[in-house]
Amino acid sequence: MTEQTKSGGLQLGAILTLVPLVSAAFGGLQYYRDQQQREFEAVTFYLQNQATFDPCTDAQLASLNLGMIENTYPRVYTKIEQHVGERANQCDSVEVVAQQQQQAANAAAPATEESATQAPAGTATRSLTLPPALRAPGGATPDAAAQQQAQLPTIQIDPGAYFRNRYDRMANLPVSRARQIQEGVYRIYIQISAEESRPNAAAIQESLRKAGHNAPGIEQVPIKVEAPQLRYYRETQAADAQRLADEIEHTLAAAGTTVEVTPTYVGEGRNLPAGTMELWLP
Repeated sequence: MTEQTKSGGLQLGAILTLVPLVSAAFGGLQYYRDQQQREFEAVTFYLQNQATFDPCTDAQLASLNLGMIENTYPRVYTKIEQHVGERANQCDSVEVVAQQQQQAANAAAPATEESATQAPAGTATRSLTLPPALRAPGGATPDAAAQQQAQLPTIQIDPGAYFRNRYDRMANLPVSRARQIQEGVYRIYIQISAEESRPNAAAIQESLRKAGHNAPGIEQVPIKVEAPQLRYYRETQAADAQRLADEIEHTLAAAGTTVEVTPTYVGEGRNLPAGTMELWLP
């Protein structure tokens, strides 16, 4: 066999070896692209159908739809679950309650312009400024003259029912296999009873984030707590709750506010999400 023949045989062998490797590489690339496309479709579906994922409207339906996303698109599930969880935390906020009241008042209001700003006879009223999300650009409402102060029936909030509904909603959210719960690290929702507490809440939020926790936002709620509480969902979180309460006290003291933050267990009889706590400030 000549040297040329041997060389040709080696080259052919190399080509035959590379062909399946190249095919596998292109196959892997195509799979990756297909996976990206499916995930893009999942996110698009969620964004186009957020109403069916809204726990404020129907927590059970939101949970069913989240389960479908997790089973079909597990790689994007965690982000969607976090978004829905944050929305569930907002359901009882002043902004959402005000929006619901406004919608209810609009639906019940007489058609005449004169009576549109009148409350039903014999009903106690309160003046409620529309939240920023309902205002037109520039700070004015769509009908600034008539709606700067909306007269709505006073709603008496029963604290027991308020918290019962809140935690029933939270318990309806699915327990995700995809969400990685790191020991000692929490998603901490921050609630304030009065706008004056927002600077302290912001300082706590920054401190929690620096410590590695997820503190999504600060929500003003239409119910007042008398003293700061750190509400935890699982009995196994008690020691962490006390440690975090102490750290929050130090943060508040540095901001000029000396108060005690009381760890409070709220998960009795409920399967509330793991890795989650709530800070409630007066």
